[in-house]
Amino acid sequence: MLLIVEGLLVTILLVVAYYKYSFRYWKRRNVPYVTPTIPWGNYPNAIKRKIHYGQQIVNIYHQMKKQGHRYFGIYQFFQPCFVPIDPKYLRLIMSKDFHCFYKRNFYYNAKDDPISAHLVSLNGDKWKKLRSKMTPTFTTGKIKMLFKIYLECGKILGSILEEHCQKGTPVNIKEMFSSFSTDVIVNCAFGLEVDFFKKAEFSKHSRKALDFDMVRSFVMYLGAVFPDLCRKLGFRQVAKSSADFFLDIVRNTVNYREKTNTTRNDFLQLLINLKNEKVDGEEFTIEEIAAQCFIFFLAGFETSATTMAFALFEIALNPAIYQKLMEEITVVMKKSRGEITYDAIKEMIYLHQIVEETLRKHSPVYFVTRLCTKDYHFPDSDVVLKEGSQVLIPIRGLHSDPEFFPDPEKFDPDRFHPDRRHEIDPYSYIPFGEGPRNCIGLRFGMMEIKTALVTVLRDYKFMVNPRTHVPVQPSPISLMYDAIGGLWLDCEKIST
Repeated sequence: MLLIVEGLLVTILLVVAYYKYSFRYWKRRNVPYVTPTIPWGNYPNAIKRKIHYGQQIVNIYHQMKKQGHRYFGIYQFFQPCFVPIDPKYLRLIMSKDFHCFYKRNFYYNAKDDPISAHLVSLNGDKWKKLRSKMTPTFTTGKIKMLFKIYLECGKILGSILEEHCQKGTPVNIKEMFSSFSTDVIVNCAFGLEVDFFKKAEFSKHSRKALDFDMVRSFVMYLGAVFPDLCRKLGFRQVAKSSADFFLDIVRNTVNYREKTNTTRNDFLQLLINLKNEKVDGEEFTIEEIAAQCFIFFLAGFETSATTMAFALFEIALNPAIYQKLMEEITVVMKKSRGEITYDAIKEMIYLHQIVEETLRKHSPVYFVTRLCTKDYHFPDSDVVLKEGSQVLIPIRGLHSDPEFFPDPEKFDPDRFHPDRRHEIDPYSYIPFGEGPRNCIGLRFGMMEIKTALVTVLRDYKFMVNPRTHVPVQPSPISLMYDAIGGLWLDCEKIST
């Protein structure tokens, strides 16, 4: 027993000594940093679920910005991470010197968990080839082909609102738009029209994939720090039951279409075409198709629903903005004879400004990451990042910075007026990222969001219900940005 106790004490002392040595990393490199704590680094409150881990980065961002820093260092457990906050440095990382920062630090396991090897997580030649294959599937022409699916799925919004109007009950608009977004992406990515039970299955498995509890967060952290070891141990990113669900859906749908010569204007069909073309002599496998459908669903479902919900919330909260938008919708819809068309949506400039301002003030994603692939010296500084260094790009920190967006808590769509758009540094506003690794589905998402908003605003007026906390408080337990208590609006049908 004495030997065991002594062994434990020695182990603890060694771990503490290693932490203390690791925590001097940024000091040794003369990089400003926030003092970490053992064992959580700069994330103690986030680990305890007192604050969202992304919001903790936002708070540190503003703390360091007030001290006049252009960059700083943090610690994720004992792992150092570099955080640039000067748009000039972000331009270097995301675009100009992209070849030094082209990797993302996401763990995946193509052998044991093939659905995790998708466009977002892959790196190197695998990512480059896949990106080049998939880019043509998100052109303006392809998005226009999918527009009918948006309209068809939009019918569910009217059904939900009609029911709440009749009952006189408030609407949880995040849930409402999540239902719509699920329909759209399941239709486009998986080629399925979903009934109530199938939608419940998709929702269950998507929530499961997005639920990062403490244990899973720690496993994913280990995967990011020790990827080769974790692959040897068979660590998964996606729960097996959820991965099997998405893989089976894709396999069955592809088999059906190929046996019956059925084609459909959707995202899945474009991937099937890639499979049959064997681009560069390489076959696009069922597992690769399923992985792309999975990430398309997972990324698009949550981010789009969040943006729609917060946009409608801000419209309801600001009567002047609502009035100006409704005037635009009325004028444009008159030209299209009352029909919602692709060209009509494109013509709504003020609506576009509202969505862009929503993506600034209520960015669904807190940050994105990069991995330094070779030693890199930042100009006009003494900072030299070593190969393998982690880089965190603080999207919500930038978007809430008064230097770039005066009075950042004010919802002001006129920031993005065409005559003022040039005043915004593109690397201070990055809701979809920038450079070669920006969001490939941004056109798809923007059109989906705007179509949904016009669909509900054309027939219904909204007011903020007292159940909604104003100002909004970010939830500490959601993977992405969400509101504590939800966003609840009252609605009434507009008489025609």
